[in-house]
This record gives sequence, C-alpha cells and structure tokens, in this order.
Amino acid sequence: MGSVSVIQMGLDQLLNITSVHNDLKEFIIGLSTASIAMIVYSYLFKFYEKRPITELYTKGIFKNLIYGIGLGVLLQSLTILVIYLNGGYSIVTLNSILFIFPPLTMAFTSAILEEILFRGILFRVIEEKLGSYLSLLFSALIFGFIHISNPNSSFLAAIGLAIQAGLLLGSAYIYAKNLWFPIAIHFAWNFTQSAIFGANVSGNTISKTLIT
Repeated sequence: MGSVSVIQMGLDQLLNITSVHNDLKEFIIGLSTASIAMIVYSYLFKFYEKRPITELYTKGIFKNLIYGIGLGVLLQSLTILVIYLNGGYSIVTLNSILFIFPPLTMAFTSAILEEILFRGILFRVIEEKLGSYLSLLFSALIFGFIHISNPNSSFLAAIGLAIQAGLLLGSAYIYAKNLWFPIAIHFAWNFTQSAIFGANVSGNTISKTLIT
C-alpha cells in the first residue's frame, strides 16, 4: 500500500501539469497502481516466503477471467432484477457509452487492490494457521466491517458485504487457488453495478454511468 500511495501521488502531480483529460488521468493512475500492487506483491512474498507466487500464475488466466466476469455480471444483474421486481429500480435516462469509462477505472483498480489485500494476504495467511473455514469466516467479517466507514454505511450493510462479497470472493479463491477468479468476479460485480446499472458501490456515488 505504501508503494501504491507513492505511485498515486507521483502520477497525480505529474499528470496535473499536462492537458490530459481527467478521466484518462484517473485511468492511467488506476492502471499503474494496480500493476505496481501486483508486481510488489509478487516480489515481496517471493522474497519473504521463498516460494513461487502461484496465485498469480497466468496458466488458465483467460478461463478464470471469463468465468469470473460472467458470474459477477450474472449475480449483479439478478440483484438489480430483484430490486426492480419490488419496485425499487427504474430507468430515468440512458447516457453516452463513454460514461462507463470512470467506473471502469474504479472497478478494476479496487478489485485488484482489495483482492491482493484480503484474499492474497489476509485470507491466505490466516488459512495457513487456522484452515480454510475459519479463514473464510474471519476474512469475510474483516472485509465487511472495514467498509463500515464508507458513506451511508451501517452495521447491517457491513454484515451484508461480509456475506455477499467476503464469503463469495473467499470461496472463489479456495475454488480456483488463484487471485484471477475472485478479481474477475469483484471487477464484474462493481462494474455492472455502477457503470451499467448506475447504482452506488459501497455507498460511493459514481457521477458518470450508462443508466441513470
């Protein structure tokens, strides 16, 4: 996280003196920080734990990404469908396809950073000590309650996130034994929720979305 913060601040200062559009600037910063996070994670644990970083192996990456994105889109779409059938969702306007760009940046950046932290580090280390089931429970609860400081959050929202995302993404890591599958689910869930359906993600409002 230290390396990510340094890259974010450095690129932000550098790009502020250019004429780069703000959306493109955020995309460059997001792509760079996500890449740095994976590189630093790989080298840190390869050095510290003296092991190959199998959770980021590229073997089978396309299968995991495709299945993960498909599952994330499906689950989020079913969630919106339930809300719609209960009268809680309606379409006001359809916006430009270019409006999906800012939430795209948010979705892949948060998916990579959070999966490295919560599944790559927290879940994996606890699993080595306590086993998969206790690790799944603890990491899910921590993942849920760390979001309690988000806008409009609550105890109930934290429990919901622990169940919906914490257990789901932890289980995805157990199943695939790599980070690409939970990263893909996490990305697709957030992207579909915000960029396509225009809903808040963890209480955060996105200014540009395809559907209002």
